[in-house]
Amino acid sequence: MLDVLIFVFEKHIRPHDGVELDREFLLADLTKAGFDEDQIVDALDWLDELSEARSKTHIPMPQALRVYQDAEITKIGVDNIDILIRLEKFNILSPLSRELVLDRLMALPGGELAAYQIKCVVLLVLFSDPKGARALSAMECFVMKDSDSLGVH
Repeated sequence: MLDVLIFVFEKHIRPHDGVELDREFLLADLTKAGFDEDQIVDALDWLDELSEARSKTHIPMPQALRVYQDAEITKIGVDNIDILIRLEKFNILSPLSRELVLDRLMALPGGELAAYQIKCVVLLVLFSDPKGARALSAMECFVMKDSDSLGVH
């Protein structure tokens, strides 16, 4: 499903214009590109849920401590949570964008996630944020460069 999402963002979405696209057009284009219909539907639902989550997620207090639930630790993994903490520390993720990332990570199918999946979801969430140009630029730099630049091991 993540491959479908990345394809949609690379081909169909301009930075910070949101994620509202014609489902029928995308379904036809993604089918033509060779993606499985079930994965396409799942990816389009994931995008719809991102838009909904953005409007429903309450902005956490900046000084609040985020305690990760057992299910989040199991699925995301301690090393990947460390990446998210460092991205927040370096102001790439705001408390709100962190919560959106966590919501979208937990919505991905499958078990424990790999670091590249975490980075892709962070990019997708930042890409869809009208106010996230600086954070998106910093995250793109982080993904393209060695992760040591942020002290992530």
